[in-house]
Amino acid sequence: MRYGPPAELAEQWWQAIEPTLPAGADRGFAHKRIEEIRASVVDKTSPQRLRKQCQEAAKHYDQAIRALRKIKNDQAPAEIERITHLSAVEKERGEVYRQIAKVRRAHFLQQCELLWLWQSLGGDLSITTPDKGALDPRGAVIPFFQAASRAVFDKSPAAFRIRNLVQRDFRRLNEHHLTVTIGLRADTEVIKAKT
Repeated sequence: MRYGPPAELAEQWWQAIEPTLPAGADRGFAHKRIEEIRASVVDKTSPQRLRKQCQEAAKHYDQAIRALRKIKNDQAPAEIERITHLSAVEKERGEVYRQIAKVRRAHFLQQCELLWLWQSLGGDLSITTPDKGALDPRGAVIPFFQAASRAVFDKSPAAFRIRNLVQRDFRRLNEHHLTVTIGLRADTEVIKAKT
């Protein structure tokens, strides 16, 4: 049986995260997603396991498509089109998880999920680095990611590490992810405009 954090600790985390959310963000959705991401760390969810689940789902969709093609029904073409789309989405999600698995870093999957959550809430990934090397990078995503990381991983990365994550690893992966939006309620055009 899995145990979550004590209620008072979870409330402290949320009190630190909530002020960092973009204006107008769906706080209930954010809270739920952060809890799900934390659970995936506890459960040691791997991108390989998620990729396999996507492949299995796509396989089942493809089998349903083959079965529907044998049926003589007016509604079958519309259903085939719908299921074909679902199969394609699962295959794309599997490809995103394959790309995540290539980055051999603990919790990269969950880090990406936190950044996708930020984007789906309307957050901006812009990070600026002051000219003087002594100052930390700045951007609205940094305090959110630090507070959410504290809740998910029990530790918070430095601002320059978040900048490196966003600018080096996440941006490459993010372009592919935007075609799929792994279960997030995100407006792809809005997200593309912000990255």
